[in-house]
Order: sequence, then structure tokens, then C-alpha cells
Amino acid sequence: NKLFKIRNSIQELIEFPFISGKNIVAIGGGFSAGKSAFINSIIGEEILPTDTRPTTSIPTYISKAEETKIYTLNNYGSKAEIDIEGVQAISHMFYEKYSMSFAHIINNIVLQSKTMEYDKISFLDTPGYTKSDKLKKEDNTDETIARKHLANADYLLWVIDIEKGTIPQQDIEFISKLNFNKPIFFIFNKADKKIQSDI
Repeated sequence: NKLFKIRNSIQELIEFPFISGKNIVAIGGGFSAGKSAFINSIIGEEILPTDTRPTTSIPTYISKAEETKIYTLNNYGSKAEIDIEGVQAISHMFYEKYSMSFAHIINNIVLQSKTMEYDKISFLDTPGYTKSDKLKKEDNTDETIARKHLANADYLLWVIDIEKGTIPQQDIEFISKLNFNKPIFFIFNKADKKIQSDI
């Protein structure tokens, strides 16, 4: 298992050399905390799928580039270029309709964005670690995928829906189990829904 993990990491660097040497800033949080919308606001492009339902199911790296391109890397080491519609299709909405997830087939999505401002950073959008009631509890691979990718990041931005009012205990327990010994920044998202005194 360790060798497979090492092989996968090397494969990612071979296929996507533009993330090599960058600080990986992972975006974590529960389902529908607004992680993808937060990243879209930073890069200035509505590329990552956002919805009132859970969307991101595959870890997605976002890096600066001369032109916007999107690639996938599957479990067999094959790289393919896809378009924005492809990114929108690879989501939990597909799972809801067909009871099949791309997370078992596709390891990563890499988005090279021309509107991304930061040369030394690659953002990593991860699946929400909590399972939606609409999805099968026994099929919760998203928690495992999120844990694996978050633990290896250089920094962690943890996004919380401001409607929660505080950091949920479930989030605290998940973060504690990561044993993340690097900086963690907490972001209360969707603050436009509250007046300043409530915030």
C-alpha cells in the first residue's frame, strides 16, 4: 500500500509538473460549506462546480498558467484534457442520478487557470468529509479521500458555513485526527447572510 501511494505521488508529479515546488494550500470542510465557491472567488473564474447540493467529489488542484486548461489523472496513470462542462459533470449530482461515482476512477483534477494570481501556490479543493443524507453512508469514500489529501498539504484553510454559528464539534474531531502540525486558518463563509453584529 505504501508503494502504491508513493507511485501515485510520483505519477502526479510526472503528469502535472506545474504543481511541483509549489506550496499546496488545501481547502477543507464539510459538505456544502462553500469551498468551491470560495476558490472560484479567489481565482476570479466560475470553474469549480457550486450548488446547494454537494458537488466536488474529486480532489482538484488549481495553479497559475498562461491559459486555462483542465486535466484529469485516472487510476491507470492516464491523463486527459477535459472542458468546464466535464468538470461540472464529475460531481455528486452524477452520483445521485446514476448511483456511480467518478472518485473510484479519477484520482485528481488539475486546473491551470490564467486568472489565478499566485505563482508559488497551488490550491487544493477537497471533497467534503461529511456525507450527504442523499448518498449511501456505507459508500463514504469522500472522508478517506479528503483525509489523505489534507494531511499532505503545506497549509490548511478550513471553511465553515457561517450559519453553523461556530466550529462544529464534528469538524474539530476530524481536524484533530489529521494530526496536522502546520498552520490552519479558519474561514467563516457566506458572511453576506449575516449582519455584522451577528458575525
